[in-house]
Amino acid sequence: MQRRTTRLLIVSIGVALIGLVAVQALWVRDILAMRDAQFNEAIDNALVAASERLERAEARQVLDHFAETGRSGGRIGELQASDSANGGGLVDQDRLDDLIRGMLSAGAWRSIRERIDPRLLDSLLREELRLRHLKGDYEFGIVDGEGAVV
Repeated sequence: MQRRTTRLLIVSIGVALIGLVAVQALWVRDILAMRDAQFNEAIDNALVAASERLERAEARQVLDHFAETGRSGGRIGELQASDSANGGGLVDQDRLDDLIRGMLSAGAWRSIRERIDPRLLDSLLREELRLRHLKGDYEFGIVDGEGAVV
């Protein structure tokens, strides 16, 4: 009886250990999948943030160009001056419409190569990745809707 109980105990402990190792292996697999998902999300967030910063930089360029050409009737700062004719509002509707129309159409004729400075994009990406504590080498590219490299 003693021998049989010992064998049964050894087999039970062995099965329990195998079960524990299997559970731990599943946990490790789930943790690795979760970290991969977090990494991908952090990369996506960095790309979105860099894209938004690039768009703001382009909008600033367009506004500066728009202001320099005088199409708004002067510098952008003058648009913020109070207009007594419309009750102290910032800008009359015609000037605002002209400004918005100019902003929307100013970059439409330029190719993506003219609109994006690779050095600026690289520095924005580098900064966004650094802010998210993502380290490592990377390469970036700009592709069109069909996946062709621009």
